[in-house]
Amino acid sequence: MNKCNFTFKHYREIINLAKKKGYVFSDFFKKPTPSKKRIYMRHDVDVSLDNALRMAEIENEERIKSTYFILIDSPFYNILNEENRKIVKKIREFGHDVGMHYDERIKPGEQIVSNIMKQYKFLTLVALPIKKIVSFHRPTKKVLGKFFLQFISACEPDFFIRTKYISDSNRKWREGCLCQFFKKSSYTNFQVLIHPIWWNDKNLSYADLYQKIKKQKTREIKEGLISNINAYKNLFKNL
Repeated sequence: MNKCNFTFKHYREIINLAKKKGYVFSDFFKKPTPSKKRIYMRHDVDVSLDNALRMAEIENEERIKSTYFILIDSPFYNILNEENRKIVKKIREFGHDVGMHYDERIKPGEQIVSNIMKQYKFLTLVALPIKKIVSFHRPTKKVLGKFFLQFISACEPDFFIRTKYISDSNRKWREGCLCQFFKKSSYTNFQVLIHPIWWNDKNLSYADLYQKIKKQKTREIKEGLISNINAYKNLFKNL
């Protein structure tokens, strides 16, 4: 195995190491048990649907299942955009589950459950079908370790307390790279949170990641202007 980093190559190595250790990649509709080694692989799509699709393709090639959580109010992507809906549809076609990523701090005065159900209804009726699974963006004590009747929460006790939780938040493994756990650990069940934005073909720095995101968003704005406003077709020809 190569040096630990945030490349898609190392991600494949991590997946294959887990499979060799006898872990099964499970969805959140199956509860953890002490008799079966499960990994609940989860992806919070905060920034890039393109990176999420690439990760979903890799997982499909490695024949594992994971769950992708999308934001209805992301400042980086519009889930109602047809191209973005196609990406989510493709992720589902790979056999992965798609749920809702919810930021409880955006509307702190509202009831969490009722607002989640409103968003769920909107997404399933207007945008695309998703499952009643929720992960919380920057979760607070209101949701950590709590159980909800209306939907499955990635933070409920079965998946957050009774399993070993590992995350690459802020592009850091707080207890060492995930591969080290699969080499040495005696844990039976894991919930692993992987943010697609951190993972790429090369091990990029924070500055490189910013430039990549900026370049992608600039291209999207340019393409949007060209396709919607005739004046920009000629303008960009001369730039």
